[in-house]
Order: sequence, then structure tokens, then C-alpha cells
Amino acid sequence: MVDNSLLAINETLGVIFNNDSAWYGVSDETVAIRKAVTVEEMLTMTTGLVTPAYWNSMAALTDPNNPWGGSSLSNSLAYPDIGPKGEFSYLPVGNIFSYVVKERTGMSPREYLAQNVMTHLGIIESAYNWGTKRGRHGVFVSWSRVDSFSNGKVRTAVPTRWAHRTCQ
Repeated sequence: MVDNSLLAINETLGVIFNNDSAWYGVSDETVAIRKAVTVEEMLTMTTGLVTPAYWNSMAALTDPNNPWGGSSLSNSLAYPDIGPKGEFSYLPVGNIFSYVVKERTGMSPREYLAQNVMTHLGIIESAYNWGTKRGRHGVFVSWSRVDSFSNGKVRTAVPTRWAHRTCQ
């Protein structure tokens, strides 16, 4: 997306989602923090957006009424708690980057991945599993498995600095 000028690495969520309806549900005191999150911070998982404390219980994970932080753009932007920016924090659910892909390409993340990423790595769609469950979705395959499917092309397609920063 960056190579095709659809997205800039230093672009913020506030620029990408400049419609106020996207931010519905975000409390006033945190909206500026959330809007300042950059694409690079999302890719390196250093946004300062963290899993809400109530998610650290089995009850929350099994509760069918749990909002799951990804069922809509506004829900994805509103549900994370705020933590220290710059520190690695994996957000297990929340589809913010999926909505970025949709906003900038007009394609679902699955369509974009199949057409613009996996095919360039030589990976056919049947070689990975795309799953959806309770507001979260994504590709379920390990990087080492992707690398083996692609005959080592992942090592040249993913810059080393991204691999090191995201796979701590």
C-alpha cells in the first residue's frame, strides 16, 4: 500500500479516518491519543493501545455479550485502553488495520492480501486459513510456515527491521 501511494508509514488514524462518525464511542479525553496513532506504530505494535483489563479473565473471553473490539470501525477505535506509547503491546482483537486497508483500497483485507501480498510471495490461497470469530479475523499461519510456502521470499519481502520489531 505504501509502494502504491495508498498509505504513508507516518500517516495517522486521524487523517485516515477523518469522519467524526468513525470516532463515535471514543471518550473525549482519549480521542486525540487514538487519532495520533501512526501506521508504523500499528505495524510494530507500539501504538499505546492496549488490551482492556477486563479481557484478562476467562469470563470475558467466553462471554457471548463481550463487544470483542472489532465488530465495527468505531468499536475497534474505542475499545482498547491507553497504555505507554512506544512499548510493544499485542492487541489480540481489534481490526483497526483491517479498516485502514478497506478505507484505502476499497477491498476487504482478505481480497487485498490474496491479490497483492500472497500472490507475490508465490502462496496460493489454499495454503493458508482465513478465519473469522467474534469480531476478529485474520490469516492463521505462522511466519515460518509462510516462509516455507514461499521458498524464502518472505525474507526478502518483509524488511528485516519490521521482522525484528514485530516478532520480539
